[in-house]
Amino acid sequence: MPSTTAWGKFCQFSFHWIRQRLAYRLALAIVFCVPIAAHAQDMWSKAAAPYRPTLVKSITMTGTATRFPGSNQRQGNVTLKMSSLGMGILLFEDQYSPIEETIPERASSKPCQKTDSAGNLVDEAWHNCFLPAPWFLPQLSLFSLDSSQWTHTLGASGTDMIGIDIRNEFYDHPKQEAAVLSNLSSVSAYFDRPSLFLTMYCYTLHPLNNANAGVPAVVLYSDYRMISGVPIPFRIKQYLASTIAFDIQIENAQVSN
Repeated sequence: MPSTTAWGKFCQFSFHWIRQRLAYRLALAIVFCVPIAAHAQDMWSKAAAPYRPTLVKSITMTGTATRFPGSNQRQGNVTLKMSSLGMGILLFEDQYSPIEETIPERASSKPCQKTDSAGNLVDEAWHNCFLPAPWFLPQLSLFSLDSSQWTHTLGASGTDMIGIDIRNEFYDHPKQEAAVLSNLSSVSAYFDRPSLFLTMYCYTLHPLNNANAGVPAVVLYSDYRMISGVPIPFRIKQYLASTIAFDIQIENAQVSN
């Protein structure tokens, strides 16, 4: 059986080994994680620069779109309106009844609304109204969020893309309630590294009567063009549960400042 002295030396060696390992991991976190976080914040600031509320108040875009309700296709004209205060309106018009989505300004008590299957504009499910921005052009709203309530953390990233996870922390709500609402507000924005243009936006929608069931939504942005100094994507594709729902081709864009 080892002597007391031998056990003491073994324990002392183990303590120093563990302490060195922890110090090594802490060093790695300081060396790598802090610069990555700083880089993400710097990237966010640069990407936001053209969309600052002092420069851009609203954007209106018109074009054509194909909507895919179920296995059908509906082609028509589309008008998109966004403001730096969070407001967003999508109006799709074809030979049938129009389709509309409205998101009120963040400070408004009005509910978000959406055209139902009967063609009526009705209040959207409350649990789908916590998202921070209109999906068809979220930049204006995302870059004007109150940083004392909304957090931005580094998400999944690659050599060509950097992801930022965004959520409202609801600090003024009870902890359990805040966790639920925060999850409902969570989105992920992915930016092209060279250009810093938003290329993908991911969020979750929920059925009318079930806030726990999630339908993953992904929006892709491409064909960016500079309009009055503001990068505008002229091609927007929305996918719901991996199936295309909207394919929008912008023809004209106006920037109001």
